[in-house]
Amino acid sequence: MTWWGTELSSGSVGIQPKQKNRFVLKVGGNTIFTVKTVTKPVAEVETKQYRLINHYYNYPGLVKWSPVEVTLVDAYRLDGENNKTLGTAEEMWRMLMFSGYATPDMTTTSNYRAPSLSTPEKASMIARSAVGSISVSHLDTNGKEIEYWELVNPMITKFNWGSLDYSSDELVEYSFTITYDWAKWHVGNPTGVDTAAPPVKSREEGDSLFGNTPPKDKLGTK
Repeated sequence: MTWWGTELSSGSVGIQPKQKNRFVLKVGGNTIFTVKTVTKPVAEVETKQYRLINHYYNYPGLVKWSPVEVTLVDAYRLDGENNKTLGTAEEMWRMLMFSGYATPDMTTTSNYRAPSLSTPEKASMIARSAVGSISVSHLDTNGKEIEYWELVNPMITKFNWGSLDYSSDELVEYSFTITYDWAKWHVGNPTGVDTAAPPVKSREEGDSLFGNTPPKDKLGTK
């Protein structure tokens, strides 16, 4: 066994390398069990360059946070309408619809955030598509959350329903992109996360793959 396979210790201090497959993605305080991969936050510092006589000098500028990419394994309801658990495709569709977006054939009575809107707005995307909060936690070998990244004001800005291929029997994968204002690193596990369901007018019984009870939409009705 290599030295990475045992606990590294120096006196009374133990050191354990983190593993990439020990993580938890939480949306609205609820664990997403269909997640396959997730990128961690990336902070990029802009630089400004000034010329003084015959030399150039670089100085730090604004910090920009790159989007986080999430990949999901697709899942569906085994017994159709009798099972109130949403499939991944349906879940992502609802997340887009309840962000404030409306397709051209929707009427003003369709159940999305504001009948007068046809494009997403930030408040809706944070409260509904991202359910208010998103975090990525690292786990130790015992499954305990030892640290986590909190995405501040997250918005899901890209929905990708994957691709199909007759020559492949691999699992279908979906993905979405999370844009946020900034990220914060914390020790321990997320506490005090607002797990309240998005403020919609009507809901149906059942559990979604994203943890919250899904809103009952009336998309495409006249």
